[in-house]
Amino acid sequence: MTTASHDLTIDEAIEAARQSPNFFAAYVMEYEQGALHLTIQDHLFQHDNAYIELPRGHGKTSQMVLRCAWEIGRNPDVRIKYIQQSDRDASKTTALVKHIIESDKYRAVFPGIKPDQDCWGRQDFKVQGTTWQRDSTMEARGIFGRSGGRADILIADDVCDLRNAIQQPTLREQVKEFWYNNWLPMRDSTEGRVPRTWKIGTCYHVDDITADWRGLHFDDGGLLRQPVKGFQSPWPEQITHEYLSEVRAEVGPIAYARAYELTPVTSELIIFAADWIDGNLYDEIPDAEITGEAIASFDFAFTEKKMGGDPDWSVCLIGWRGPTGHLYIMDMLRVRESFPKFARRAMDLCDHHGVASGIAEANGPQAGLVQQLNEMSRFPITPAKRDRDKVTRATERQSFVESGRFHLRRGEGNRHDKRLDALYDEMTTFPASGHDDCVDAAVDLMGFMRTTHGPLQPKRITTDQRDRMSRIYG
Repeated sequence: MTTASHDLTIDEAIEAARQSPNFFAAYVMEYEQGALHLTIQDHLFQHDNAYIELPRGHGKTSQMVLRCAWEIGRNPDVRIKYIQQSDRDASKTTALVKHIIESDKYRAVFPGIKPDQDCWGRQDFKVQGTTWQRDSTMEARGIFGRSGGRADILIADDVCDLRNAIQQPTLREQVKEFWYNNWLPMRDSTEGRVPRTWKIGTCYHVDDITADWRGLHFDDGGLLRQPVKGFQSPWPEQITHEYLSEVRAEVGPIAYARAYELTPVTSELIIFAADWIDGNLYDEIPDAEITGEAIASFDFAFTEKKMGGDPDWSVCLIGWRGPTGHLYIMDMLRVRESFPKFARRAMDLCDHHGVASGIAEANGPQAGLVQQLNEMSRFPITPAKRDRDKVTRATERQSFVESGRFHLRRGEGNRHDKRLDALYDEMTTFPASGHDDCVDAAVDLMGFMRTTHGPLQPKRITTDQRDRMSRIYG
């Protein structure tokens, strides 16, 4: 089947869009469906209860958004519950559907659909229906959100993420509990209704809810699973062999296998357990450790070759190296900026904390960046030659973290300081996550702890430094 609408007259294109979500995509959204997307829409027609598992960046949400808008056009009395990872993601989805409904082309295809301006909110909205009903036409919520009412179509779109599937294992069961006990009972099967339940996502952990769905729908025929095979995408019109090979080189084989080849990870693959870090937070650097020095690591990243067009980050990580071999993370800079801007901000931060020495990645052309940093710096920066893969280097520092020598600053609620969220998130999901820039910086900094510099000079955290840190962390 083709969705090419350029050979049709306007009237023919409008009528085709009314009849088919694929022609709707082409005419209203100006989005040419790939063969993968035609398969997705056909699968939704064939199955009232289905699970579709696709690699990252293959148009999952776009397909569900256009399907929601099309279903509303076909039936203004439909009630859709749309469940995602968070309320923030959900509000973005409703905004997209509302934008489609408000467009001129949508009104041409479905002229009878009119927004109910009294119920046109961020996470839920109504269109004027043929009968009065209490429930919204469409309501989108995070998986742990609350909602009332009934649903004719219940959609779960990527309800799993690194946090609730890998980083915090207890949340895996909570996701299942909310899905089975909060959302599924909202389906309306009264008066002969046949509610539809569509799930779509990318796998994360072997024990998350996607594993339940794979097993259920493998048995009943409702499973559509389209992994990347090697570097061959199920959406070859958009995702090329060259792009995928570059992504794998960037993120490593484990993260690539999960996000693209649809191979869920196990807990044993995560190198830095969250419990190891959570159990060793610090409020103030102990008096026994203040005879030491501030050290820094730098990770350069100026590429956009990332999963889903998500660029890398440049990172400067600053820690206090105590005389007993403990590392206390003091501050972090994580930005997407040109090297000159990053270097200036990093040097200012290092001067602020009185950094005495540093280490920076120096592979290939980055060796020149280290030289430029040394020219700008008031302290020596050692080039780091990374001659092993990321996972091997991180595994070598696993015992350092497990033994309680790696410390993050404590924040509110007995958690790490929120300004170190990116570092914590990357470390506790590595190597399954898409980003590892902070991990690289942390691994280098832990390795730098063991670098021979002779005896530590009798340098102490001064009163001014303590005051500055107190102002920074409150």
